[in-house]
Amino acid sequence: MRKEDLKRIKAFGGRLRREQGEDIGKQIARALHVYKEEQGDVALLAECRNDWEQMESLREEHRRNQRYKNGKQWEDLMRDPDDPTHLITERENISRTGRTAMVHNFIQTTVRNIEGQMLSNPSKPTVVARSEDDAPLGEMLTNTVQKALELNEFDTHKISILESMLSAGIGVGKVRYTYWFTKNRTDVKLDFINVNRFFFNQDCESPTLDDIYRIGEIHDLTWNELLRDFYSKEGDADLLRDFYAQVRERGPQPHDRASDNISNLDFYGAANSGKYRVIEVWNKRVRVVTYVHDQARGEEFFDEHHDEAYWRGVNAQRVEQMRQFGISEDVIQKRTVICKRIVEEYWEARWLTPSGICLKKMETPYEHQTHPYVIITMPRVDGISQPILTGLNDINRSINRHLTMVDFALGSAAKGALLVPKSVMGGMSEDDFARAYTKTNSVIVYDDARGTVNKPEQLSSSPIPIGAFDFLQLEMNLLKEVSGLSGAMQGQVANSNTPASLYAQQAQNSMLNFVVLFDRLTKYSQYVCEKILRVAMQYYTTRRLVNINGQAYNDAAAYYEPQMIEKLIDWNVVVAESADTPVFRQLNEDMLRYLFESQAINVEMMLENSSMPFAQKLLAQIRAAREQLDAGQSVATATQPLMSAMRELPASSAATQGALRYIEASPKLDFLPQSA
Repeated sequence: MRKEDLKRIKAFGGRLRREQGEDIGKQIARALHVYKEEQGDVALLAECRNDWEQMESLREEHRRNQRYKNGKQWEDLMRDPDDPTHLITERENISRTGRTAMVHNFIQTTVRNIEGQMLSNPSKPTVVARSEDDAPLGEMLTNTVQKALELNEFDTHKISILESMLSAGIGVGKVRYTYWFTKNRTDVKLDFINVNRFFFNQDCESPTLDDIYRIGEIHDLTWNELLRDFYSKEGDADLLRDFYAQVRERGPQPHDRASDNISNLDFYGAANSGKYRVIEVWNKRVRVVTYVHDQARGEEFFDEHHDEAYWRGVNAQRVEQMRQFGISEDVIQKRTVICKRIVEEYWEARWLTPSGICLKKMETPYEHQTHPYVIITMPRVDGISQPILTGLNDINRSINRHLTMVDFALGSAAKGALLVPKSVMGGMSEDDFARAYTKTNSVIVYDDARGTVNKPEQLSSSPIPIGAFDFLQLEMNLLKEVSGLSGAMQGQVANSNTPASLYAQQAQNSMLNFVVLFDRLTKYSQYVCEKILRVAMQYYTTRRLVNINGQAYNDAAAYYEPQMIEKLIDWNVVVAESADTPVFRQLNEDMLRYLFESQAINVEMMLENSSMPFAQKLLAQIRAAREQLDAGQSVATATQPLMSAMRELPASSAATQGALRYIEASPKLDFLPQSA
């Protein structure tokens, strides 16, 4: 090995250490291995950079759509008419002519309406067990997933994903298990990944992105965050300072805004020079392993450490032992070990510095055996997914252009200019004549001795070209048709002769433009819940309270029990979205009321399944009354607090009044012990 290479290895990681009594040949072999690893990291970093640069068109489209949504619709660059070698913004070009760039932001209205449609139709994930025996476990896992989503404020997260899909055509989340500083415990963490910091291999063609083999993101960390993530032993802090010797530490600056840093993002260097750039990349690799199928134990696994010869020896020993016990050959053949060498794919994660130094690497720690990212895109064809807002920008831009022209025409047109011949002035000054002309009931006397009539004339013109407003209205209607944002969808008042059925049909048809978008959001929620469920089942090793809403179908569903998961057969649960709207809850209450009045269920069963805010309090009082009866108190004494509490509930609740009548008419109270 060259001396320069040895110096480079030592400078990069200090990995070459001379140990007492170690053979120089072993040192050189280890140094060669380290050098080869470093070269591989540099090559991997170059591939990541290539992926990130190929996504520049997506990021540029995303930034432009965000500008238009935020009202900065005249910021597109154009060549300077006075100096074609320079670029200026359209706003600057308009201001040179003395005009004001008008902006009417229809795009933001469209985005807010779509967000409102999503938030007005909430849903919650439900883990449905395919086996009837696993139904209690499905309820327990449902509460587990819902608690993790509430912990990560999933409603806010979905809004960010929605806007990312509208402007970039892609939304990215990340599910991991880490320490929550604010909660002082470890738990499932769901992160929103900015598309400006995200990259993956751009040669994938699958609409579902199943052929991704390299994926990652760019981090800009403070020094404390860098130590938190990569400090493992004494001396690592000095190594990290050597790796980032070019980073100049400084405090926060007035211009250190997130929007500026993201718009000026570069792959190798942080826009904020006071932070440390780390590139996280998950790469799919292959390795040769031994596939083992133990027929006696019913197990299948991959062995990375032993080859076929080892397992053939194990198999021969097992066969010999069974023959000694007189087991028949037919049975022996069904208890042997089947093995073969195969190539296995696995995901490996690395955290690299801009110079190609690997700070940390590991095989995926998750049992789902894949990367932690969750990606959803608009319909993807030929490797391209089209954002919705891209088709609205030019229409909104044309509307603003016509508004600017109309405003300029109005500002430069004559407005009530008065032409007065001097012969009419009659010796009056211009100011006196103007005051007299504009004064109410004023009289202006002029000399008509010459026999000619010279009257004042008022000049007024039509400054707006004919058809300008018609064309403007045409563009606004076109924007509504393209975006699907009709008046019915916005809740505007319909014409007096519009039938109610037609108005409802118009609102429903307007939603067809967003069916694909909401379907992709539902899929994203499903993928997130599945990954959260797998991570929770892997890392929740102690009993946890997961009953976040105070309601459980049975006592077992209120707590997450790790030992119960072992009884759950793999692939027997699915994550589905159930409606959570006020209309759905009202239908649920009506059904419970019908079942209760028909005496198909009792009060306790009704309250367990009710979503009324007082249901759980009332259920607790019923159970308290049952305990008092068990202690020997009379029915009247035990139920008196319960009856008083129910009479204080809202009289408008049909379910409440039905329960009250039922209790008063039932001397034995079938929800209490019959012995009472």
